[in-house]
Amino acid sequence: MTQILQSPEPIVYQGHFGEFTITKSDRLSVIIYRSGLMIAALSFALGSTLVLWQGNNPAVIKALTPIYGCFCLALGLSLVTIHIYMAILHRLLQLFWIIGTITTVILAINSTQPLFLV
Repeated sequence: MTQILQSPEPIVYQGHFGEFTITKSDRLSVIIYRSGLMIAALSFALGSTLVLWQGNNPAVIKALTPIYGCFCLALGLSLVTIHIYMAILHRLLQLFWIIGTITTVILAINSTQPLFLV
């Protein structure tokens, strides 16, 4: 049974864009991609919950900036490792992310207030 699982020849799949195989690197990048999305989703959920629950609390307002930073980093990690076979869509998503992240960094640097209030 172990010989079947450790077969030296990779399985070739037929997909919409042609034949492909799944490598260890592919599996690792999917794990990283999904982990990044999970962290981004948890950051978004935490930030949303804090705003809806105690949006006027100064400690909550101050905590939203690092939560948003975590969201941006996790989303960026996912956009680097995502498997999208339409290259233009992949690049467009990355462009939108980088524009938003750079704009946020500029706003954060030029403002003395937390990002939530900018």
